[in-house]
Amino acid sequence: MTSVDLEKPFRDVQDSKDLVCKVFLVFSRFEFALKRSGYAKQQDYLKVDRACFVRKHSNSLLPSPLPQDLLYLRNNPPKKQKLENNCLEWQDHEPAPNDLTLKWLLDAAYTVRNNLFHGGKWTICY
Repeated sequence: MTSVDLEKPFRDVQDSKDLVCKVFLVFSRFEFALKRSGYAKQQDYLKVDRACFVRKHSNSLLPSPLPQDLLYLRNNPPKKQKLENNCLEWQDHEPAPNDLTLKWLLDAAYTVRNNLFHGGKWTICY
């Protein structure tokens, strides 16, 4: 039987194990809370209905002024992975100049989560 090195994924991520685990747990609880509150839709599988959540709360949930962590995310938007000429590369994903909406912030937070848990951490060609 082949053993699995459970520490390897953490070695490939520059951030600490604790931070990675916190991101995973916060998103799990956030998505559970959205589904439990009725922001869910059934497709091939049950998924969070972020669009419905944003439509209902877009004017009420953004603090003013924005806290430093949200300003950082706004000023340093996460990149998105793309496939170009058979290479996985990172692409800038700049928001529109005045787009400081709940939708954009949620999309940026999900991009961070997706990059951490689903995306490669390097550029590779095949």
